[in-house]
This record gives sequence, C-alpha cells and structure tokens, in this order.
Amino acid sequence: MKLEMNVIKEFAEFFKKAAPYLGDYNKDSVVLVIPDSKLFTGSLDAMAGVQTIVRVLAENFGIVPTMLSEFKLSESRLKGIRLVIVPSGGMICDSGAAELYKDSQN
Repeated sequence: MKLEMNVIKEFAEFFKKAAPYLGDYNKDSVVLVIPDSKLFTGSLDAMAGVQTIVRVLAENFGIVPTMLSEFKLSESRLKGIRLVIVPSGGMICDSGAAELYKDSQN
C-alpha cells in the first residue's frame, strides 16, 4: 500500500466521526454554472470569471454558491434555486441551455 492511502484513511475516519454533524446542511439558493464548454476549448480566462464571481459573492455578501457543471444541470438540481449565474452563456452546451430555458419558463 502506498503512503497516500494513509491520508485517505485519516480523512475517511474524520468524516465518519463528523457525519452526524453534517446532516443539517442546506444548500444556498444561488447556483453558479461552471463553463465546462469554454474550459474544454483551452481558453485561459475560462475560470477567471467564475473565480471573480465566487470572490465577490463570498466576500461582499456572505453567499457561497453551489457550483454545477453545465453538463449536470437538471430540473431536480435546480429545484428551489432562486438565482442561476451563467458566466459564459454564449458558450454553453445544448442540454444545459435547454434546462435553463425550461426552468425559466416555470
């Protein structure tokens, strides 16, 4: 067994002990869509907008958004969400755009 496995065991033990205290987690009502399509093009500034948005929301408003890949957007994941931020709306996959459009109609 490699030495790295020791770290994994320690984290597993920690989370096993911490599990009872993590059950009251409520997700924020803000979702930030990760622009995977833009990342796959090799664009150097693909994550710059995401980092700026997270920093502004967290530092100025105390909001840490739930981050979802544009490929993982679904009606169930967007249920109860009040704000969806799409930093790269001009370059979003078809399925992600369809889910956002469908959700905006509700």
